[in-house]
Amino acid sequence: MPSKKKARGKARREEKKKAKDNEAVSCKHDVTVRPTGIAASFVSDIIDLFVKYGRGDKIFVIIDDILCKYRDSVFEYTDRRNLCQQMLLSEGTALVLDQNSSNEKESASFHLCTLMACIHEVLGQHEGGKDKVCVGSVAKLQAFYHDMIRCPLELVRFFHKRNSCDCLKALYNNLKKTARRTALCHQCDKEPDVKDMMVCSGCKVFQYCSRACQIAGWPTHKGLCKHIKENKLSPAELFIPEY
Repeated sequence: MPSKKKARGKARREEKKKAKDNEAVSCKHDVTVRPTGIAASFVSDIIDLFVKYGRGDKIFVIIDDILCKYRDSVFEYTDRRNLCQQMLLSEGTALVLDQNSSNEKESASFHLCTLMACIHEVLGQHEGGKDKVCVGSVAKLQAFYHDMIRCPLELVRFFHKRNSCDCLKALYNNLKKTARRTALCHQCDKEPDVKDMMVCSGCKVFQYCSRACQIAGWPTHKGLCKHIKENKLSPAELFIPEY
């Protein structure tokens, strides 16, 4: 029969766990006051367009529509961009927590979270009135999107590392132990483990599953590789779509 001391300890642990679960449910994930106006419309339009166009590469149509509609009202103002980023982090984190973990890669919410992560990056890299447009930027945004889609760990990490709350900590730590990390070969579209990939020694960005794929893709990649090296572009700067 367990002692009274052990019973009290167990009860305290259960109370702490319950309090933590309740906190996670009520947490706004860095958004202290629910935004209204332009920021609320921004996120609402993203969700509406996702419902209209669906998942897959159609998300780039959505991004294009958002850029066109909000370029003057959001993208030109630092405070509005920051507020929209906070909203996307909050909504995306809530969706990650709500989705079915056993089938996350097939759920609509998983794809919507990934879309929000892409737009968050576009907002973060945009400097009011100064568009960082470069050759292959759309391709890099596509690579960013597909990296997230292939590995739930990458998506959870994205939101977990950008939020000050610990709501995703348990899920993130669990996925670190169980998730298989893959990468996309830019030539044959195979998805081997990250540790087996080869990175272009020129641009340090594009990845290939074998020497043969790297050689086969060189005629197409050559111009972009030179452009990245000459302009010293980071992977983050390649996420900005051309418009």
